[in-house]
Amino acid sequence: HMMFSGAPGTGKTVVARLLGEILRENKLLSCGGFYEVTRKDLVGSYVGHTAPKTAEVCKLAYGSVLFIDEAYLLDGGSEKDFGKEAIGTLIAEMENKRGDMVVIFAGYEKELERLFELNPGLRDRIPYRIHFENYDRDELLQIFHKMLPSKFSYDTAFDEAVKCFFDNLPDSVMNNPNFSNGRFVRNLIERMVSKAALRMEMEGLSSELKITAED
Repeated sequence: HMMFSGAPGTGKTVVARLLGEILRENKLLSCGGFYEVTRKDLVGSYVGHTAPKTAEVCKLAYGSVLFIDEAYLLDGGSEKDFGKEAIGTLIAEMENKRGDMVVIFAGYEKELERLFELNPGLRDRIPYRIHFENYDRDELLQIFHKMLPSKFSYDTAFDEAVKCFFDNLPDSVMNNPNFSNGRFVRNLIERMVSKAALRMEMEGLSSELKITAED
């Protein structure tokens, strides 16, 4: 079982998916599937609802990877919160199916560490802890070029504009705790493509799919 810590968009989910496939290929998991859940998928709304709900989710993930995003939200901070029951059920399932299920707790590092400090039984069952660093400007530029739609053409002026954009991303953006890394790049490309499509429609350009520096 593992902890994947880091900001949004740093590849935690992608790596978890690949991990399931790798462990299946190496015969360490029987299925190698991937099940992504959050607090709402595990915690019930009334007394006696949470344990069977969490157990049912775990059964679906037998032989696979159970990826709990923003896992620190399982602890609601009060004695009456049903999240504690979900954690108790998870601990039992992690122990009983440790040979054929991998549970990955994902989210911000400090919040996850706080969750594990509150639950020593949970902490002791997670021997692998991997931190995903934020991407730097050059890495974001590489991601941008990998995500570019192949059906469009681009010229030198476009490449220069893109490099200038990423080189000059302010520290206030890069160091923001909510900076979304790869998702930031994906959203940027989607907005850029939308602008290009609108421009081409207004200019009556239906045959040449080209994105410009202005886009």
